[in-house]
Formats: sequence, C-alpha cells, structure tokens
Amino acid sequence: MMRLAVLGPVRAWRRDEEIDLGSPQQRGLLALLLLHEGRPVATEAIVEALWG
Repeated sequence: MMRLAVLGPVRAWRRDEEIDLGSPQQRGLLALLLLHEGRPVATEAIVEALWG
C-alpha cells in the first residue's frame, strides 16, 4: 500500500516507511502526474510546468 501527499511538500510512504522521492524536479513531476489523476499529460505541459 502506498500513500501520497501533495498538499505542502510532496511526500510518499510505503506502509509506514517514507520513500525518498529524489530531486525537487522529480517530486514536481510526481505532483503534476498525481494532479492529473491518471490522465495523459502532454510533454509540452510537463516541460512548461517543470522548467517554465
């Protein structure tokens, strides 16, 4: 079981253990994908969101 949090810092837990999500850009990508609820996200939208 995995639990994810996107309000405040992006964080994830597997059972009771917090998972290292890597760099700020990796956490940003995870947050972007979570906010789109499993729908496809265009490459251009990802680039714009992460690198402006």
